[in-house]
Formats: sequence, structure tokens, C-alpha cells
Amino acid sequence: MSNLNADTFDAHGYPAPSADFASAHFPARTPRTEFCIYFAVIFLVAIPVAVLGWFARLAVTGRMPAQNAVSRAWCDAQGITPLIFRP
Repeated sequence: MSNLNADTFDAHGYPAPSADFASAHFPARTPRTEFCIYFAVIFLVAIPVAVLGWFARLAVTGRMPAQNAVSRAWCDAQGITPLIFRP
């Protein structure tokens, strides 16, 4: 074990991954700014659709939906945006 120096292990004593390993096994990350822009656009488009759905459900059932329109639009944007950046 004399050929291993302290740089080959992390703070917990596990072998540190090399740069070659990281670049070969993990895809490049999507820029956060681009993700946030797409999220905002999808959220703004989803708000009117969610409001219409909220009123339609209220009219049909006569009861308030469990989730408000903004919350529903937020959930839709959270579900749709990652699909755009999927490899």
C-alpha cells in the first residue's frame, strides 16, 4: 500500500474517483439558467390551463378541487421541464 498517496482517497477513506471516471459515467449537466427559463415559460403557460381546469372541476362537481390552480401549474411545470432535458 506504499504506492498509494493521500490524494487517492477522500476524507472518509474511500478511493477518490478519477476525472476519467467522472467524465465517462456522468452526462454533462444542463445549465441551470436554461432550465429555469424553460421552467418559467412552461409555468406561465400552465397557469391559464390550470385555472380553466379548476373552474371546470368546480362547475362539474360543485366542490373545490384539492389542489389550487397555481399549485397544479407548478406541479405540471416540475414534471414537464425535466423531460425536455432528458438525454
